[in-house]
Amino acid sequence: MTKFICRLLKDVQFLRGMFANIRGLSMASSKLQDNEIKSVTSLGFFRLLVYVDDVLLSGPPEEVIIEIKQYLDKQFTIKDLGRTKYFLGLEIARFKEGLTVTQTKYIRYIVADTGLSHANAASIPLPSNIKFTTDQHWDATIHLVKYVKGIARRGLIFPAIGNLNLTAYHDADWATCMDTRRSLTGYCIFLGASLISWKTKKQTIVSRSIVEAEYRSMGTTSCELT
Repeated sequence: MTKFICRLLKDVQFLRGMFANIRGLSMASSKLQDNEIKSVTSLGFFRLLVYVDDVLLSGPPEEVIIEIKQYLDKQFTIKDLGRTKYFLGLEIARFKEGLTVTQTKYIRYIVADTGLSHANAASIPLPSNIKFTTDQHWDATIHLVKYVKGIARRGLIFPAIGNLNLTAYHDADWATCMDTRRSLTGYCIFLGASLISWKTKKQTIVSRSIVEAEYRSMGTTSCELT
């Protein structure tokens, strides 16, 4: 037995061998993208989200989920934790009207780890376009921890009943960055009343007008929809 313990500098890549092995589920079609497997089998449609050795499985009827888990257990010997309650820092709670996704437990762990359990919460996040010295970076980090402490109970709500209308909103802030003059794109996408995708990022090139920045923002949002 080796006496050495290796410390990984980054997460292990998705095990592509798993993708080859689950072909035994009689797939009609399948797609591997990033760490997610989307498959249509004789049992129905299901998804596998894999992060190192954590696996999240979603699909239609309960009997389909059970059969897929039994197959995966034969292939890899898995530990079934039942209905998802925690996954990668996300806390999932179910109730009659739907479910909520929060990071309360994870945030409390960060707050306790930084020794700020008894500190007052900050009411606002950091302003943008600020350059920090080394000491100021540390102060800003503490401020952010205090801020997330105050919003620890906030999260997303996914109603159990609703329509499947896809709605997207976008906006652009022209020439936001004082150094590069690049604009800011922001969008959010709803499926019915459920927020399913959102992002804020700098545009890759400099827009010469507000209209150009808005069109680029709209293009980015359209790409996310398709």
